[in-house]
Amino acid sequence: MIARHPALLIASLYLLFGLLWILFSDQALEWLAGGDAPWLSRLQTYKGMAFMVITTVLLFALISASHRVRLRLLQEVAEREARLSDMAQHIPSVFWILEADLQPHYISPAFEKVWGISLQDFMYDNLAWQRAILPEDLPTAQRFVDSYLHGKSRSVECKYRIMRPDGEVRWIHDTAYPVQDEAGQLIRIIGVANDITEQKRAHDQLYLLAHFDSLTGLPNRSSLISRLEQACADREHRPFALLFIDLDRFKVINDTLGPQMADHCLRRVASLLEHAFLHDTFTARLGGDEFALMFTEQTNREHLAMTCHQLLALLSHPLEVDGHEVYVGGSIGVACYPQDGETANLLLRHADMAMYAAKQAGRNTFRFYDVQWEHGKQNLELERELHKALQQEEFVLFYQPKFCPITRTLQGFEALLRWRHPERGLVSPALFIPLLEETGLIREVGKWVMHAAFHDLAQWQAAGFGHITMAVNVSARQLDHLNLVDFVQEALERYNLQPQHIELELTESDLMTNPEQSRAIIQGLRQQGIRIAIDDFGTGYSSLAYLKRFAPDTLKIDKSFIDDIDHEHDAAAIVEGIIQLSKILHIHVVAEGVERDSQLQVLARVGCDAVQGFLLGRPMPAVQVMGLLNLEQKLD
Repeated sequence: MIARHPALLIASLYLLFGLLWILFSDQALEWLAGGDAPWLSRLQTYKGMAFMVITTVLLFALISASHRVRLRLLQEVAEREARLSDMAQHIPSVFWILEADLQPHYISPAFEKVWGISLQDFMYDNLAWQRAILPEDLPTAQRFVDSYLHGKSRSVECKYRIMRPDGEVRWIHDTAYPVQDEAGQLIRIIGVANDITEQKRAHDQLYLLAHFDSLTGLPNRSSLISRLEQACADREHRPFALLFIDLDRFKVINDTLGPQMADHCLRRVASLLEHAFLHDTFTARLGGDEFALMFTEQTNREHLAMTCHQLLALLSHPLEVDGHEVYVGGSIGVACYPQDGETANLLLRHADMAMYAAKQAGRNTFRFYDVQWEHGKQNLELERELHKALQQEEFVLFYQPKFCPITRTLQGFEALLRWRHPERGLVSPALFIPLLEETGLIREVGKWVMHAAFHDLAQWQAAGFGHITMAVNVSARQLDHLNLVDFVQEALERYNLQPQHIELELTESDLMTNPEQSRAIIQGLRQQGIRIAIDDFGTGYSSLAYLKRFAPDTLKIDKSFIDDIDHEHDAAAIVEGIIQLSKILHIHVVAEGVERDSQLQVLARVGCDAVQGFLLGRPMPAVQVMGLLNLEQKLD
């Protein structure tokens, strides 16, 4: 208490000194006077004078010290206020303090820069900040004030717009911190307001870039998917339709008139589509020359057909672009929720498929999605995944053994390609082999098959099974695009294999794709010592001239001929005739698809050289082949 009040300190010291002087000074004087009354009187005078001098010096010292402390404190306060003033002058944020009755206590200088109102005017009219708020934002600002006056939150935030006296609109982010006493009563409000106009503009620009097409101004693919997802999530499951539009002649326009003219054309088309239907329609540009229209109320098939006709008529009219008349035309695909898909991506994909169906139907037309196209969609998905399968080592080889029908001894193996998909498991060859052919991937995959089969055969022969042969299938694409003779020779040398242990299988239809080229390749392979087999014999041309021209080493009789040989005389006679003819021509015969012992007995009786099928051996991975070979060796 005394330390915080210098005047009280001085008075206390003065009182203490006076009491001590009164109590002890008279006794000291009497002792000094020794009973001499005149001398005692003079000493009393001297005592009073001494008291005045001593107390004057003491008071001066105390008051001087107190003054120095006060001056130092005032200087520190002034320096602190100067630093705060400098900071307030340079910080763009507006710091403010209001009393509980909303009278301003302090407003930082940044207020003038942000609001465009002088502090002097504000102090005269402290509601000027509120009058600057745009009318549509006033309710938000009022709720902000009510919250920090009557709410219990430690802080309250608000965003609103103001209009400065010069007409410029600014975005404000205001934060208030109510200060309360121990009883919970509001004492004052401290706050900070920031001008976030530039951040708001940047945010809006990013939003536009993320959700709108920069060329046409239409919503982009992301916005469309978001709108579709919202519609699909509707609890009432209200139906809607999605139209996928692709311009038919855009590439011609782009190639002939140039990209700049093509961009003008896209903007014109976007404007036409956006204004073609003013109600319940969401129009978007998906990218390139693709657009989409979403109808939230029009889902009747007949009405949608009429709408498609209107759009096609609209797109068939010539567009005037920089003095040029251009014709774009369009193809439209239609998918409806929920029957054609219950997710945004599925609907968009199905509408895209319907649009491609319209393209294939001759363009300048429309098609509704048909669930029967699902098979085609699966093929597209498989095709996309096939491109990754080789790189990701998803292909494997299975080996089907071939046996002598009489002794049932193992003669060799046929390499069969399998696709071990990470999610689908083993994919049927009937699904992916045709896709490999169509896409041309069979060339690279065929190379891999030959290397893998030769590698495994080399290992088996190194393990002591030198008599085992290997048959590998070759497609027509490999005959056309692969120097097969050189490739096989290099593979034989790489794996140190003898050509007589290798047999290449070709189908009749593959050979007849380009007969002369096929014959030349077969001659080159035969000169190396490679055996040639005709696979699926009986299902293609099967002419005697054909056998004479290609002179294969092996004929593989198709399973369709083997199925009935044990109970149909005609079927058995045909197979026997093929075998007898082959023997005359010195051609080795293999029967495919042997599944019953009765079939095996017929084939043994008519002199078939080898059989393969589920009866004696199913296709197996390479790791199981060694076990079969060891078992055969023990039986021998």
